[in-house]
Amino acid sequence: DHEFLERNFGDEGATGVLWKYGTTATANEDDADPTLISSYWSDASVANQDQLSDLEYNLREWAAEIVLPHNDGYWCCAHNFYVYEHPERGLMFVPWDMDYTFDSAPYWADPTTWYRGADAAHFDQVAADPVWGPQLVDTLREVVDAFDPEEIEGWAREWGEQVHDAFADDPHTSMSVTEHEQAVERLAVYPHARHGWLDSWLRCRQAGDVDADGDGHGAC
Repeated sequence: DHEFLERNFGDEGATGVLWKYGTTATANEDDADPTLISSYWSDASVANQDQLSDLEYNLREWAAEIVLPHNDGYWCCAHNFYVYEHPERGLMFVPWDMDYTFDSAPYWADPTTWYRGADAAHFDQVAADPVWGPQLVDTLREVVDAFDPEEIEGWAREWGEQVHDAFADDPHTSMSVTEHEQAVERLAVYPHARHGWLDSWLRCRQAGDVDADGDGHGAC
């Protein structure tokens, strides 16, 4: 809503339309004009994206979804996301509904080949572009380096301990205490596996990926 826009973009930057799923106006609806957003979805080319959106920002948002990973957002599946029509910066992706992150996907979910969905064509065009593709990889490197698995493990264990006794006393849960403890343990170790796998993937990509057997896929 408008309060969300003010909090994230400041008063002057909060006058644009917020598009749920990139199609339905949900903030500043009275000013909604579908011309720009329709032009964006009708042409996934990198040139069109660069003209209509804040592409550098979108790279970073997509990279963040990849690193978590967000298994029900734009990057994966083109499901839950907003697009904000910033009054100066153009179209900007906004993550939404983050409950299906971390160990909901395997730690080896590939940044460019994990399940896409037809509406993720804009990401695919960027990833395949000779200029913006390497920039996406560099942006991923920045986000991976900022991702601290030790800190996230600490949060998982601390918060798991905080709710442990209340969970054990809850007569309505469908999980046993043992299953709860196992779930917390999976969540605690997952960030390390994800971080390590992405670090290796990036090292391979940044060293120069090679399709040695000619099957259309590089070694990475």
